[in-house]
Amino acid sequence: MRFGSTAVALADLDNDGDLDLIGGGLYENGSIDNGAVTIRRNNGSGTFGSAEIILFDNFVSQPKEITTGFLNGDAFPDIVAAVPSGRAIEGFVVVNSNGSGGFNTPIYYEASQQTFDVAIVELDKDGHADVITLANSSAAVTVHKISAMVRSKCCHDMRSHRFPMRLKVLIQIMTAMSILS
Repeated sequence: MRFGSTAVALADLDNDGDLDLIGGGLYENGSIDNGAVTIRRNNGSGTFGSAEIILFDNFVSQPKEITTGFLNGDAFPDIVAAVPSGRAIEGFVVVNSNGSGGFNTPIYYEASQQTFDVAIVELDKDGHADVITLANSSAAVTVHKISAMVRSKCCHDMRSHRFPMRLKVLIQIMTAMSILS
């Protein structure tokens, strides 16, 4: 078994005040290669522990981009990964926290073909975070209202999160046009 990383993010996943390392990539698992995220917890002295591997379903590709935010209302960050595969239907994976610093089974959502970028923002002022994806070849933007089962109970400031550059520009344009406040 081998893991190659293609995306990386930092977030305090267990609310201990230290940034943890999140990697995304392809995990060779026997005859099937799965997309996966790995988590290396910060031990508090600037070094990281061994990798916790969260495998995606079979045939879900490796992450191109990873972000974190609050989707399920448990006050622990959730992980969202854009997973382009080259197929007609692609999307993103949500890995919800379990409320104690661990994670639940990843959930796959469809989006546009070549979904390369992903961000978590509060778009419609309903107090719940939404997921935005951006396709590479078509520049299609998709907005996904996360169901009540995984939604955040409180909104968050989108400017405090790491966004891929193209989505940063899109969000700045939407803010300037008063689509977002």
